[in-house]
Amino acid sequence: MKTVPNVVYDQISALPDDPDVGMIVAKKSCDSVRAYLLTMVVWNVLLAFYGESETYGLLKGPREDRGDLKFLKETFSDEIDVKRVVSETAANRQSAEHHCTSCGLPASRAGVATLLACQRCKAIGRLVFYCSKKCQATDWKTGRRPHKTVCGKVGAIRDAYLAPKEPELADEDDDDDFFGEPNPGYVRSPALLHQLQMLKENPGVDYVFIRPHPHEDHGVMLQDPLGRMFFMLCMKRAVCDYSPRETFKMFQQLEPSARNAPGFSVAQLKNQFLKEYGIDVDVAKAQCFPS
Repeated sequence: MKTVPNVVYDQISALPDDPDVGMIVAKKSCDSVRAYLLTMVVWNVLLAFYGESETYGLLKGPREDRGDLKFLKETFSDEIDVKRVVSETAANRQSAEHHCTSCGLPASRAGVATLLACQRCKAIGRLVFYCSKKCQATDWKTGRRPHKTVCGKVGAIRDAYLAPKEPELADEDDDDDFFGEPNPGYVRSPALLHQLQMLKENPGVDYVFIRPHPHEDHGVMLQDPLGRMFFMLCMKRAVCDYSPRETFKMFQQLEPSARNAPGFSVAQLKNQFLKEYGIDVDVAKAQCFPS
């Protein structure tokens, strides 16, 4: 991401020559927040010329995930004031509102007392709300993923991402691997090469669990944007060199999905990582994160 140059900010946010993954994530997060704040300053100045103002609010996602605060503590404990950030995040979540899946408005801005919940989705742990019957009907027929195709179906959203897409024409010079070439001396295992090929064929997922017959392979999509960015940075290192620390961090983020995936388990994920990266995650934990 390109940033607006500023001598003071560039010096404060400069990374050392060999930054760890946590520092890289923190830097990208700061750059993103700064870009957003600068954009909103310009936008609000423009609104002021027309006597208008913007209304702001915090919106909740489609699932409640309380594990990411614990992940934040473990990941950034040496780099930021974790207690303050966790406290502010928890307070923000308390004030956040659910929003209409169709128009995006919370109840307070949609002019209704409460939002209507889709009961079939609620039964499987997916939170889908509407401010009116009109919005519900619109999303049912023409939503970004028409709700009639995913309503009450476990894994339906994942399957929609995995559905075959029309092939796109690409320039021959634009076929660089996102993960880059491995470092000299590091040889990717056949299992890891297969994983990378699966990710290339299914760009909507972040990782693929290789399940035994008769189960089909299972794609995983990480819900938290910051967590996903951290995961991808870890993986970019893990697929290019022997990286037990980053591999274990990847395992930590995938472990809840492995526990809940049909026909798969945490033990199978450990075995898959051993085949792909040649790393026993239990040994990596003991070496890199001794208690």
